[in-house]
Amino acid sequence: MSPKTDPFAILPDMTAAEICATVLDREAHAFAAGLAATMLTGDPEGPHRARVALRRLRSAVWAFRPILRPKVADKLNDRARALFLMLGEIRDADVLLDAHVGPRLERVQLAEAAAEVRARIRRDLRDARALHFAARIEKLVATGKWRGRGSPARKLAEKPATTLARNALDRSWTACAADGPDILTMPDEVLHDLRKRIKRLRYLVEYFGPLWPGLAEAAWADDLRAMQDALGRYCDLKLAAERGVATGDPEEAAEATEAAAAIWAGFRLRQPFWRADSAEQASGPPLVQGQ
Repeated sequence: MSPKTDPFAILPDMTAAEICATVLDREAHAFAAGLAATMLTGDPEGPHRARVALRRLRSAVWAFRPILRPKVADKLNDRARALFLMLGEIRDADVLLDAHVGPRLERVQLAEAAAEVRARIRRDLRDARALHFAARIEKLVATGKWRGRGSPARKLAEKPATTLARNALDRSWTACAADGPDILTMPDEVLHDLRKRIKRLRYLVEYFGPLWPGLAEAAWADDLRAMQDALGRYCDLKLAAERGVATGDPEEAAEATEAAAAIWAGFRLRQPFWRADSAEQASGPPLVQGQ
């Protein structure tokens, strides 16, 4: 789909307000689609896609907070987090079922448990009026009532989006780098937190990358996706092991972290694409120092 026909396309000349409205609207639609699949089918992709949309929405709220009304930002973040945690129970049950390679009887038991979880969470989602959340976001976008009222927020919202984007990407990248250079020596809890921060950085790169189109931006997006997949596989296998679920190759978890570690080591030597042509990059130190 070309930018001319894609209602959610992000273009290089957009203001911060235009990108914010586009992203909020896009994630509302994505969440509604994932939620519908969750409520109507047993496809594991339903809750997964709904959760991805909610995580992306929270990343957007984090990045665009300087131009959002504080109460709107807080409500969106809190509501998205609550629904994310609810859907997480379905996702965990599906992950355990997918990871299982043991006896058939155990797999049947896991399938039955997953079906029970799905039925319970569906009731909870109906009671929580989860679909109304997507409609609420769409209404906010249509009315513009998400916009911050103060003069600094209004001015920043109408500026080219690169100002806000560069700041958000800096903060996200610095938070990721703070965990250290070597994934293979990180405790599991640190690795889990890094995975979440990598997801946020990936989403911000996807939101703001079109402002600096080129090979460098594409390479960051591809490598972040690969690193997220590797860390995700490691975390899924750890969850299965903690729940006593038989999985396949015992070396797979180690291989996943090694793949992520190789990508991470390369990242720390790479110049951020959003700083390549800026005065800040030319005159100041690199964002990430050796640790």
